[in-house]
Amino acid sequence: LYENEVEYNLSESGVYPLSMEELLEGEELRSVLSVPLGYPYSNGSPALRERIARFYPGASPEHVTVMNGGSEVNHVVLWTLLEPGDRLAFMVPNYMQGWGLGRHFGAGSDAFRSRLGEDGSGRRWALDVDELRRAVTERTKAILVTNPNNPTGAVLTGEEMAGVIEAAGRVGAWIIADEIYRGAEVDGETTPTFWGRYDKLVVTSGLSKAFGLPGLRLGWAVAPPALIEQLWIHHDYTTLTPSTDRRGPTRPDQVRPRRRRRTKDMCAGPGTMTVTCGARCVKRPEDGSSPRNTRRWSIARIISQKAMANHAHERSSSSSPPVFTRQTSRWHPPTGSTRPEPRLAPDCWIQGRPAQERAIVARLRADPRVNASAARSCRSEIPARRDGYADYSN
Repeated sequence: LYENEVEYNLSESGVYPLSMEELLEGEELRSVLSVPLGYPYSNGSPALRERIARFYPGASPEHVTVMNGGSEVNHVVLWTLLEPGDRLAFMVPNYMQGWGLGRHFGAGSDAFRSRLGEDGSGRRWALDVDELRRAVTERTKAILVTNPNNPTGAVLTGEEMAGVIEAAGRVGAWIIADEIYRGAEVDGETTPTFWGRYDKLVVTSGLSKAFGLPGLRLGWAVAPPALIEQLWIHHDYTTLTPSTDRRGPTRPDQVRPRRRRRTKDMCAGPGTMTVTCGARCVKRPEDGSSPRNTRRWSIARIISQKAMANHAHERSSSSSPPVFTRQTSRWHPPTGSTRPEPRLAPDCWIQGRPAQERAIVARLRADPRVNASAARSCRSEIPARRDGYADYSN
């Protein structure tokens, strides 16, 4: 609660963060000023995924997807893997996010411990392999380990890693290896990764701990490509990644000054248009006070084929990760779900918008999937369709 207000933070779990001047030099630092503030790749740029893959021998960019920090990665991975009735075997002591998510997405979490004791090399936190075997049952869908460990800093030995793999293989469970501290070792020797040791494996990590860049909010998962596809689909329902592509879209030179002026006018100053959540644009009063009794001006939404197909999904009943099909033309809610069917919902448009947007709205109005009279009405947020289902596969 007070981590940013105290002089000494004794509960800090990372390394001292780097500054932009330490990370970049000269022309690299100046080049940041020219990075376009556009929409990023939702799974991470190809260049970023290729560089992450280098950290895991045998991995390729197809094994990697990028998200907003390690916490979101763990959240999306457990959301994707766990179904009602599944159980999560969870290492403690640990960062307790996974413990709660196992109870939220599955039937519960079963702890197995690392214990402080003596061995041939002195005192260390050692994995209780016997307790791990008891915690893993036929209902266990995944085993989550953190290596190096948080908060002890302990590193699993080769024998302990083999014990985790043996326990998972016995019941066909997934291993989720949170390796966000890999690279932060005091002795300078990088911890061996779980990657390449087991087929049903997800490695989660990010820049927040070992790399000293928590403010960038960049994390990733490394997994078989089939599971990466499912993680990507689930991630589309949360956030976009912070990674960006420096090239950006090409625009004529004469267009950019006009857009820059329009953006500055929209974002600041009394009497200008202010953008808020939900594409809601309101007129700010001349005195700079908060607007009241504002009129909603909605901009036409362009719903891509991919987004609509993602909504029209069905959950797999097999033991493999849940599958969202993009080809189906009908909405199949999960068993027992009361979630409403997604509907094509073009909003009204603002007079005077550019010709390209006017043409888009015209195409929406002509679309037989949309009730024409509702598309013309600014008051119809979700127009009724002529049939029960829209065909999103075309």
